[in-house]
Order: sequence, then structure tokens, then C-alpha cells
Amino acid sequence: MNRKIIAFAFTAIAAFSFATSAQAQTTDIETFRVVIAPLFSINAPAPLVTLPHDESNNDQIFPPQTWLVTSNNAAGAFVSFETDQAFTHTANTSYKRDASLGLSIASGNAWTVTLGAAQTNYATGTENVAVTAESDRAGAASFLLDVRFIEETFTDLAAGDYEMTVTGTLTAR
Repeated sequence: MNRKIIAFAFTAIAAFSFATSAQAQTTDIETFRVVIAPLFSINAPAPLVTLPHDESNNDQIFPPQTWLVTSNNAAGAFVSFETDQAFTHTANTSYKRDASLGLSIASGNAWTVTLGAAQTNYATGTENVAVTAESDRAGAASFLLDVRFIEETFTDLAAGDYEMTVTGTLTAR
């Protein structure tokens, strides 16, 4: 009978020891994570910029336009600003004037201008030109886009509106 009591006591002590050691954890971990959603945007300052001609033979210079570009791609991004045509009369497309683009950075140290100036040449059929910039890391920038209506002879222009559209395109590196 003593053997049964001793065996029972031993079994109870062993079970209690295993149960206690399985529940008595002395260390553990908890991980905290912040998730950053992809951010990729380009914003033009206005859908339409109008400039009255000063009726001279001088180039017509638009106020600099501030485009906002943001990319949080770790490898960086490319941005281009491209003309769709030379300045073209909206009612009679045989009347044209060349467009000139200039690009500079107003703010944002992650970006570099790779092609800062371009000009159409409607006489040779070159109406799509672009200025470009790139980044090699995440970052935002404000770009100044300078646009000029290249005048030849004012008195040869037909009255009316001349338009050219710039498309800004942002792509991941």
C-alpha cells in the first residue's frame, strides 16, 4: 500500500511539475509594424493657363507653373512633361507657333533635372518634345515648368486662340 501512495505522490508531483513548467513562460515577443501605402502622384497647377498676346514680335512668356510630384518608391521615379503639339490655332490648324519648355526644381532634394529645355519645330514636324527629371529614392518635388510661345512675326498670326497641352507623366524606376 505504501508503494501505491508513493507512486501516486510521485505521479502527482511529476504532473504538477510538467504543468507548471509548461505554463511558466519567461520570455515572449510582440512585433509592431507600420505599413506605408504606395504614394505616386503628379499634380498640374491649373487645367488652363491663358495669356493675352502683347502684340509684339517678342516671345510670349507664361508665368512659371508649379507642378507637384510625389513618389515613395524606394528606387525612385522618372517624370516627363511633354507637349502634344506646337501652339496651334484652335479653328484653323494651319496657323502655328513653336513652343518652348524649361524645367527646374523649386524644392525637393531627391530629384535631378535630366533634360531642362526643349522646343518644338513645327516647320520640320517636331511637335512633341519633353523635359525630364528623375529621382533615385523616395521623395517629393515642386517643379517649375516654363512655357513660351515662340513668336515669329506678330502681324502674320490669325486672330483667335492658340493652344498647346503639356502632359506630365510619372513612372516608377
